[in-house]
Amino acid sequence: MPRFRLLGLPSVVLGEIAKLWDPFELFHVSQCSKKMIKIVQLANTSKLKLTLWDRSLYVTGNYYFKVVSTANIGNFKILGVRHFELNPNQKFEIKIARDKDDVLCFFWDDEFLGRAVMLFYLSHIFNCPLKYFVAGPPFPSKVFRLIIGWLIEKQNGEIEDIYATFEDEEDLKWTLDNLKASKSLNINFPSYQGQLISYSLKFHPKILKIANSGWFTIDNLVLAAKWCMLISLEQSKLSNKDLDAFLRLWMTEEFPCLQFLAIKNESFNDKEKIMDRSPMQWKTKRRLLRQKLKTR
Repeated sequence: MPRFRLLGLPSVVLGEIAKLWDPFELFHVSQCSKKMIKIVQLANTSKLKLTLWDRSLYVTGNYYFKVVSTANIGNFKILGVRHFELNPNQKFEIKIARDKDDVLCFFWDDEFLGRAVMLFYLSHIFNCPLKYFVAGPPFPSKVFRLIIGWLIEKQNGEIEDIYATFEDEEDLKWTLDNLKASKSLNINFPSYQGQLISYSLKFHPKILKIANSGWFTIDNLVLAAKWCMLISLEQSKLSNKDLDAFLRLWMTEEFPCLQFLAIKNESFNDKEKIMDRSPMQWKTKRRLLRQKLKTR
């Protein structure tokens, strides 16, 4: 039987054929050659969205590329190997398996590095951005900075949502100085040791949520409130005096975007009034200040 030269077809035809393939099939095809990657991109893959969530990379349509430790490889039936490259000196031959119809597993010795390398590869072959990044439990600093550095280089630091747990203050500061989360920024800094940290946030998320926010100063809050619609702070160290000054500014329409504020602080003074009210009058729960203020 004569061979059919698929690559000899016009680009328009190849693009229509590629549109019939799902993300898993497109991924497998991309492994054949660099030319096949160009064909994959003819399938309008730039409209896809990537999410890096814990151990998995999700592609629009609920296709999961899951990173699994090689220690668990005995629980799966291996289908073959796939090849990845971080740089000319770091190349990887990775065994794969199918878990469920919508889950493709990749077995890495270093799971964190595996997530980064696969993120870079999938974004490249699909020519699509990373929209959501959930980094918790904490990524090793080296890998986390590798991903953020990639975001800065490839997406100008722009991403819709990021949920990150930090163990190192320098990683936290570096992220806040470089990342541009347009929709929501969720931060957890459990290793906070009581020091106050004043950062000049250079991006404007609509939603800001910070667990273990003792490092987040009143200056940070005033700055963030200028663009955020919702701010939630857990384990805050802000004082009654801080909140009094902030709420008075809010009442003067200083923060027209801000619609909701929630601050949990175990050290609020019940006897010291905030805007002529006792903290108990502001609370929906013990030690919780939550109020939507009308500015008109």
